[in-house]
Amino acid sequence: RMALQLIKNLTFLSHLNKSKEPVLLHMVTCGGDWNYGMAIYDAVQQCQCPISILAYAHARSMSSIIFQAADYRVLMPNTDFLIHFGFFSVSGNWTSAEAESEWNKKCTARMIDIYAQRALDGEYYKKKGWGVQRIANDIDKQMRLKQEWYFSPKEAIEYGFADAILGDEGYETIGSLLKS
Repeated sequence: RMALQLIKNLTFLSHLNKSKEPVLLHMVTCGGDWNYGMAIYDAVQQCQCPISILAYAHARSMSSIIFQAADYRVLMPNTDFLIHFGFFSVSGNWTSAEAESEWNKKCTARMIDIYAQRALDGEYYKKKGWGVQRIANDIDKQMRLKQEWYFSPKEAIEYGFADAILGDEGYETIGSLLKS
């Protein structure tokens, strides 16, 4: 229901907003279903208006992926950021389980690619001079080692998973997010 409502609202805003003024999405969710999360991700990516997402409390799991779709990704000062392999279960016969497993591998590769593409601009990987594939390999390795890979807002910026913290220069207030 949340994905459908957000897609309707973004579509409505895009049609009303002929001058393509920025849109600010306030995000408060711990994550969610892969397919509906990717529907939100795609809607944010395809919106004709610049979109900033302001994350409250946490950007975790699916919500950390949705967060990557925004033009500007801003965290509240006490927000934590988490990436991990999503929950996966199968049911049915062995061929169904096999098909589900293969599909999950493709979804996981897509998730890692989304993170790696955005991490290219982070200081952590810039200093290393790594390309997308090497970053993707490192993200995969770190998630396998840590299972739940948490970041403070500053660390999320350093790794390229966020752009700013509300209160930073240029992002002092919610109103300033719409101007940047």
